[in-house]
Amino acid sequence: LVNLSELPMEPGLWLTAWLASNVDCPVEVFDWPIPPAELALASEQIQPRALLLYSSQALNTAQLPRWLTGHNCPCLIIGATVCIHRTELHVLTTQNNAVHMAEGPLEALTTLTRLGLLDRT
Repeated sequence: LVNLSELPMEPGLWLTAWLASNVDCPVEVFDWPIPPAELALASEQIQPRALLLYSSQALNTAQLPRWLTGHNCPCLIIGATVCIHRTELHVLTTQNNAVHMAEGPLEALTTLTRLGLLDRT
């Protein structure tokens, strides 16, 4: 779970982490933006079930494809940024079935459940 906002300690980020960990899913939280190349390396090392990218702010949409590629797991974009960039994200999700959107923590948990990522041990 990566915070792409410029604001540290985003409540939605930590609520998402808590909800996932509450259903016994291991969670690693990076409370700061990670450059796309480093994110790919971290994802390779950690091998997460899913990569969750959270932001309550507008993002550099030119960077989105770089953040969303190079991972061997589904990617979820979470937070108000989904509302801000709905059109661009819709295009990305139709082009790549491993990319999903969730407006908030509960919707993220529902998406992870629907993808069958929370029922593993």
